[in-house]
Amino acid sequence: MVTEQKKLSDTESKLAQIRKDIQELEGRASKGEVDKKDAIERFVRNEITQAEMEGFRKKSVATAKEYNDTLELIAFSEEVFAKQGNVIAEIQRKMSAVSLGIWDKIAAIYQEKLEKAIGDTANFLWVAMRSGGRYVPLLSRSELPERFRAIVTPDSKECETLRARLWNEFVGAD
Repeated sequence: MVTEQKKLSDTESKLAQIRKDIQELEGRASKGEVDKKDAIERFVRNEITQAEMEGFRKKSVATAKEYNDTLELIAFSEEVFAKQGNVIAEIQRKMSAVSLGIWDKIAAIYQEKLEKAIGDTANFLWVAMRSGGRYVPLLSRSELPERFRAIVTPDSKECETLRARLWNEFVGAD
């Protein structure tokens, strides 16, 4: 019986050892599973972070491209505005030149018509009016029409009256 008891005690100690080993294995297994779960969670978190980072990167690239496009549009617009300003200035210069040319042609036409209408006296009258009555023509006083005689003699009463009348007519009364 002692031997059996000893066998029983050995068996019990072996059983206890096996239980202990099983518990250790279960502990290791559960620790491994916990580690495995942690690894999976970290992987999932990392993937989410990677996806977020990729999304942010794509948004940043799109924003940078949009900014570059905007800068290009601004530069193009400024260039177009500058060209339009140059074209407008050129058109204004041409219009001014054309306008002056037109007025010169109109003046020449009417000068010719005026000269034809009243003859050479138009040129004489123009010179006399510009000189303030001090122009002495090569014609004698008697060859001039009545209205021009006063202009060639600046000291006469007729000249003073004519000057006053022309002054009031074209400039206004004092």
